[in-house]
Amino acid sequence: QFFGRPTTFEVATPGIQGALDLAKGLDNADGGPFIDIQITAEEFLSSNRVQETTAFLLEALKENKEEHAYLQTKLFEINLIGGAPQVADAIMQQGIFTYYDPVHVGKMCERAGLWQRAAEHYTEIADMKRVFKNSHQMNPEFVVTYFGKLNRDQSISLMKDMMSRGPSNMQVCVEVAKKYHDEIGSQNLVE
Repeated sequence: QFFGRPTTFEVATPGIQGALDLAKGLDNADGGPFIDIQITAEEFLSSNRVQETTAFLLEALKENKEEHAYLQTKLFEINLIGGAPQVADAIMQQGIFTYYDPVHVGKMCERAGLWQRAAEHYTEIADMKRVFKNSHQMNPEFVVTYFGKLNRDQSISLMKDMMSRGPSNMQVCVEVAKKYHDEIGSQNLVE
């Protein structure tokens, strides 16, 4: 306090929380929502309130509707680019959103250094190879499990690419070969 009056911070903090509570209430009210989710999120963002924007969008988008695909993507974007990649990672871990743009989110995960999350969002082999250049920073169990989602040609192509990057990938490639030799084909593994 300054001369017995609250500081700007003391006044602003309850104001932001009040605005967040009001926005959530208007969104969840019976017969609602009585606010536009996108405009409300943009208002919070215009004040650089990433945490409040995230809290609002998590609440407003909890029903996982296809019509909210853009806002789901935006939610990941503001956290991945806004300096809170661990928050985006935690939201992805929950698996509550399914309509966002996976390629766009994958690229943002790459920029944030979330290599495993980036890999989970790609279906094109060129994208996979680019992400797996960083396989040395991935959990080996994740890498082995990831190969279980690929078709034979993708597995062979990605494994060859990983092997061409030096001995650091040798052990995980051996584990992949042991686990998926029937699916990949023994002859393909030898080549």
